[in-house]
Amino acid sequence: MKKGLKIPTRRVKCDDCTINVGRVIEGTRIVEEGTPHRVHEGEWVDIVPVGSLSTYIALDKLSKGLTNPDQNGMASSMISLCETLASRITDWNWTDIYGERLPKPTPEVVQGLAEDEIIYLITAVQGESVVERKNASRRSQAKSSTAKRPQNTAS
Repeated sequence: MKKGLKIPTRRVKCDDCTINVGRVIEGTRIVEEGTPHRVHEGEWVDIVPVGSLSTYIALDKLSKGLTNPDQNGMASSMISLCETLASRITDWNWTDIYGERLPKPTPEVVQGLAEDEIIYLITAVQGESVVERKNASRRSQAKSSTAKRPQNTAS
């Protein structure tokens, strides 16, 4: 636990984090997914489990920057997002694509990650991994398909 932190962090296993090699994007559309590589199998991140408004503002600015030709706005939004991610990730055991351990998360270290890794961290910081989201969706579908309908008891 980070010194001075008043609540426990949440450890997220990163086995499902992938980098897609060979992805082709035309405009804002992915036309070729590429080949996924699980680059953080057996690795984890410790996250402060309390969100802040600044996280959502940074995400909103970044998403608007992707469709806005203002490159300065997008760059500042990306820097803000990386600062936010670094402040929420208290520790990790991530390695780079050569298998070398990455330094503790700082805004500069986060900025150096692949875009797929940053997107993964955004999802993790927001509270659930891709696997958790898929499992929740399956549980929800199973409950709705197996739920009994109430009997009409009116005469």
